[in-house]
Amino acid sequence: MPVAASIHWQPIHGGAAGAASPFIFITQAALAAVRDHCAASGAACSGLLTGGLFRSSDTGELYVLVGSTIRLPASPGDTAKSALVQGWVVAQDVLRMTAERLVGWYRGEENEENDGGGEAGGSEESDPDEVSLSLAETQAHAALFPQLWQLALKAGPRRGGVFSPAAGGLWARRSLPFYEVVDPSAVGADGNTVSSLQWDNYRADQSVATSGSTVRETVPPPAVAAAAPAPRVTPRKSPLVLLPDQFGDGIGADRRKPSHFFGARRAAQVAAYAAVGLLALAGLFRLYSALASPTSSPTRASAVEAVVASPEARLDRAADTLALAIAAFDLRARLFASRQMECPELARGLVLVEERWTTYNAVRKDASTALDSARTARDRNLYADADAVERRFERSRCPRP
Repeated sequence: MPVAASIHWQPIHGGAAGAASPFIFITQAALAAVRDHCAASGAACSGLLTGGLFRSSDTGELYVLVGSTIRLPASPGDTAKSALVQGWVVAQDVLRMTAERLVGWYRGEENEENDGGGEAGGSEESDPDEVSLSLAETQAHAALFPQLWQLALKAGPRRGGVFSPAAGGLWARRSLPFYEVVDPSAVGADGNTVSSLQWDNYRADQSVATSGSTVRETVPPPAVAAAAPAPRVTPRKSPLVLLPDQFGDGIGADRRKPSHFFGARRAAQVAAYAAVGLLALAGLFRLYSALASPTSSPTRASAVEAVVASPEARLDRAADTLALAIAAFDLRARLFASRQMECPELARGLVLVEERWTTYNAVRKDASTALDSARTARDRNLYADADAVERRFERSRCPRP
């Protein structure tokens, strides 16, 4: 593990201390890519994190390395569900042709305002001063990123957070510590290290300087008030280009990539985006329809409402999560049919649908109330869609998981 070449960042408040999660390493190139993307497009920024999962030869412990990002285009009204599902489709061809691995995703910190409900994932009242994932983001992560080590990163102008289900209960509100892998060019002649991170809610294990030449001490003085947030960068009017950011200088197996690697990566980008256009024409309208709950409200629910949610509200959330899993399987099946995905990935989609179906039925039984006409129609549609998933998997001739 590249611990010696990294800055160790820890959340100042509300972090997941002692969480049984793998060590997390993020290159300065990846952090800078997220920072620049979100500075340009504000809270509308959204993208994917690529890298790898490794095991230390010295200790045998697992660690995640984030080495690059894939930017996703900003669309008005995009929710966490729709943005991440589309991004997941974009990633498949790129990753298959370049041997990279999808290790997580990132979004602007204020994106939850567009998610149709901003309550954090969990059952306790959240601190408005702390960064957390919205309920929609938590559900989307569970549906599309099933591995415990896969990450979610929220990035704001002066604060952010790294999250993973490996942190355990209420993980969507428990920021994780991580290591910033320092580029050799970031170490000055005087020995000072320049960091790509500008989050005030994290502290480093050493004195570092930000790109603005401000030195941050190891532990901030407890009596000093927090600095005023920096002014938000005005978003550019020009449209963003949907192209992955290039790798910075990596470590280990990714340190030296042959020149044909980057050619394959660029070719994969073009092929992936063309495939996304075809999928959009063929079936993304079905995705948006599936994700829409008949009683979803555009207003933000309070933390108290999240704790004492009515049976109908819990049923609606379970239905939304099931619909998302079905939509994700539909996209997996399309990629499988075009030979861009193999049986293990398709089987994981089936398992996810079955788990969400079991949860939905349990919540429906616990509700023990008569369904209105909209929920009755939705219930019939979900049953038909879940049955279609089973039949579609059987036709694939893949072994059942």
